[in-house]
Order: sequence, then C-alpha cells, then structure tokens
Amino acid sequence: MNDMLTMNKAIKKTLIVLIAWLLWLRPEAGFTQGKFFGGDGPASYFGSSFFAGTPLPVQLTSLQARQERNGIMIEWKTLSEINNDFFVIERSNGIDFQTLGTVNGAGTITHAMLYSFFDDSPDEGLNYYRLKQVDFDGSFEYSEIISAVFIETNLFIYPNPTDGVFYLNKNLVNASIKLMSVSGRAIDLPQERQFDISSLPNGMYLLKIALDTQTITLPLIKK
Repeated sequence: MNDMLTMNKAIKKTLIVLIAWLLWLRPEAGFTQGKFFGGDGPASYFGSSFFAGTPLPVQLTSLQARQERNGIMIEWKTLSEINNDFFVIERSNGIDFQTLGTVNGAGTITHAMLYSFFDDSPDEGLNYYRLKQVDFDGSFEYSEIISAVFIETNLFIYPNPTDGVFYLNKNLVNASIKLMSVSGRAIDLPQERQFDISSLPNGMYLLKIALDTQTITLPLIKK
C-alpha cells in the first residue's frame, strides 16, 4: 500500500512538471528566454523607460532562481545603478504575473550589488520569475523571465531547469542513482552531489534515487 502511494505521488509530481514544461515551450505564452532586455552580452541594461523613453541604466549581470528546502531563492547582481528606487519581484504560473514583494535599490552607485528574495510559497512544479526595476521618477522596465521547479520533498535538484550541470541538496549513502529519459532509456549516475548531463538532449528526465528504505523520483528539465 505504501509503495502504491509513493508511486502515485511520484506520478503526480511528474505530470505537474511535464505540464509546466509544455507551457514553458508554448510559443503563445510570450515569454522571453535567455536574454535581458536591452542587450545580448553578459551584462545588459534593463532597457528604456516606459514613460520618458530614456534609458534606465541599471546594469544587471546575473539573475537566477533555485529551490531551497521550503521555497525558491531568487538572486540577482547589478554592476552599476543610476536612480534605482526599488525592484518588484513577480511570479507567474505560465498565465499571468503577480507581485510577490519588493527590494530596495541602491540609488546611484558605480560598484556591484547583490540582491536576493525568498519565495516561501511557490507553486508545485515550474515557477516563472521576473524583476520590475523602478526609478525614483516612476519609470520602470522588466528583466528577462527565468524559471525554477519546486517539488515538496526533503531531497531536491538545483538548478532545475538546468543547462547541463545540476546538484542534489544532500550527500547520499548507499544509493543507486539513475537518470530516465521519456523514452525509457536509463543512465547510471555516480553517487555524488554534482552531475553533468551537458551531452544529453534537452527535454524532460526523471532522476530515480533508490535508498535503503525507499525510492525517490524527481523530475528534471534540461534546457
């Protein structure tokens, strides 16, 4: 009976993330993938003001989200800022965005700043995030959209989705770890916390971890 309940939970989580993955691929969702507004390089400005048409020179060098034990941590870094009042953190389930909270900006600076915001109530499955940067005069612009998977379990994968390298949040002892493709292909993985699947095609996978007392199945997206 317990094995059947565990299997049903694993199937439910897999379906949740698979549906979210399909939404993520859906072109009509209108989501921007992989670039910041206003530039193609590793560091880009947010873009132009919606009000005055003047640049908002907040140079964003990184923006990422990852699952932690009870939620998702969003972190970003700016290289320089001019008249930056605050950031609004927004989350979407693939349909529309809602405000989670705000973080004060640094005004005008010429050195790097690190920021973070913790989402303590993410949806199960794939969550989308973006920043709204607001100037002192009310001008604003949006960042790129990023995503992170949240699964309610003590053992989880990060980052998820991954570009190739991902980690487990715990060291495992006497565990058998396999990566399953949607076609049923099984790949044995070493008993480590860091894994590299850069050589595998993009898509949906299942990470099956067989422990002494249970088997845990975690969905994984490679993008």
